[in-house]
Amino acid sequence: MYFRIIGNDFTKDVFKEIEAITDVATMYFRKVEYDKDKKIVSIPIARYKIKGKRFLSFLIPTNYKRYNIKIPSKIIIRNVVKCKIENNFEESDSEMIVLFGLAVNGNKMFISSAEEDHTKGGTCYTLDIEVSEIDIEIKDDITNPE
Repeated sequence: MYFRIIGNDFTKDVFKEIEAITDVATMYFRKVEYDKDKKIVSIPIARYKIKGKRFLSFLIPTNYKRYNIKIPSKIIIRNVVKCKIENNFEESDSEMIVLFGLAVNGNKMFISSAEEDHTKGGTCYTLDIEVSEIDIEIKDDITNPE
């Protein structure tokens, strides 16, 4: 699968599709790369094939096939002006389950872990990104499994 959107004039429906594609994916958060000079964030994930139903043009995921093979993928976000990472995982941890997928609201994007930090409260990992213009690419990488 290859998916890319560029620009600023989108309905929220396209962002719901991104959330559905990335929801419950495994994110390899220690391999997240932020290149401040190039204004790019690269996020390696392993997603699942989604089976869903359409209702009034919205995709409603009904089965994530979590028992199926993970599909190694990469999310690339360009035009990044701000990137904040909060990591409360142990040193030995290197992956997490993405809660609700990559959320996009205007020029802000957000990923959080399903795992919670019981000592501090809240999620163990959050990634806040702000962009000057939307440029999101999601591509499967069958040649580089995690």
